[in-house]
Amino acid sequence: MATGEIPRDDQYWYSTGDIVLVANRKVAFKVYIGLLTKQSTVFRDLVNKDVPQPENQELIDDCPVIHLTDDPEDLKTFLAFIYDGWRCVYKSFWYRISA
Repeated sequence: MATGEIPRDDQYWYSTGDIVLVANRKVAFKVYIGLLTKQSTVFRDLVNKDVPQPENQELIDDCPVIHLTDDPEDLKTFLAFIYDGWRCVYKSFWYRISA
């Protein structure tokens, strides 16, 4: 899939981010791997520096790409928690169940 075909998330696309997460081949999020690995052992294991990276590593904006099977809204809620804390997640969850 060409990089231009994956829409970028408006809220979690940081121009200085260093990794791109693609949720369910639908939405791309460009974020900071240091923050993710500090907060999540799953991401820490995914980007373990001891694990050799493939020579043909997919890149978007010169950043490595990790494809996830998660729903884009679920990943966005996770990122809201990582970046903005509980208050943002609660507000997002409340909006989703009351809409």
